[in-house]
Amino acid sequence: MKNLTKIIVAYIKREWIWSAFIGYELIAVVLAMFTKIDIAIPCLFTKLTGTECLGCGMTRATMSMIQFDFERAWHFNKLSFIVLPLLVGMIVWDFKKFYKSQALDTPQ
Repeated sequence: MKNLTKIIVAYIKREWIWSAFIGYELIAVVLAMFTKIDIAIPCLFTKLTGTECLGCGMTRATMSMIQFDFERAWHFNKLSFIVLPLLVGMIVWDFKKFYKSQALDTPQ
């Protein structure tokens, strides 16, 4: 278990930009769900044009999916049903690849 923790920390250090962004978004989702504090990053496209982009509503859709309210998630952003599973899958695939490379590098 100690080795896994070291590998996770090494992965977060390697992917620090994505880790920081995903960590911030997770904190924003948790705060919005339990305290109604909204610290989500505003959409620059919407601010400039006044119209919603394809990603608008993704955070609210994620919160709805976490609560198993899929109808509401569909209402907020239909693409969330494609984007979120792909994003999770890509992160898991990348971590597995990193884990295998680290496991080969560590002496036994």
